[in-house]
Amino acid sequence: GIGYPPSIIYRLGVVHLAYNDTYYSIDSTIDVFYINSHDEGVTWSEPVILSFPEEQHGQWPEIDADDSGNVAVCWMDYIGSPYDWTGGIWCRISNDYGSTWNEPIRLENDYKGRAGTDVVINNNYVAVVWIGTAIEQSLYYRESYDGGQTWGDIQIVSHGQTNPTDLLYPAKSIKYNNYIHMVWSKKEANRC
Repeated sequence: GIGYPPSIIYRLGVVHLAYNDTYYSIDSTIDVFYINSHDEGVTWSEPVILSFPEEQHGQWPEIDADDSGNVAVCWMDYIGSPYDWTGGIWCRISNDYGSTWNEPIRLENDYKGRAGTDVVINNNYVAVVWIGTAIEQSLYYRESYDGGQTWGDIQIVSHGQTNPTDLLYPAKSIKYNNYIHMVWSKKEANRC
């Protein structure tokens, strides 16, 4: 692997892991991979590339899984971005414990997403939160109630940070009792 942290979750005897690597790349681009283990990490599945091999870097994946075999991975990817430091926020979903994956979907509309994503999946409910720079430095949120087939409008959770380092990642979210709870860090008046 490389220097970006992996994302891991354990559900009903299955360990799900999303991570970055350049192992399969012939041009040293960084890709997002997924593996799982059904025996608590003794053996692992073959890696599946979730991002766009041989294209631009995909990085900082986050993963979630539910008790029904649904798995979601989101990440920031430079593919298609006209910018050097921001890219698209992408999500892929599996409904069979990671055996097969839907096509990737881009969730923002301006390629101004940054590293610092998170995802929640619970049956047909999927929510993704990310840091972006479309309106200064802001925290964005988008959700789906049909397993990622369609998505609601982009919501701004926190905004108004003019310095790109004022809103710090990672943003973390959990779904509990039909509410999404999010945690993030931001600098205010020279304090974190």
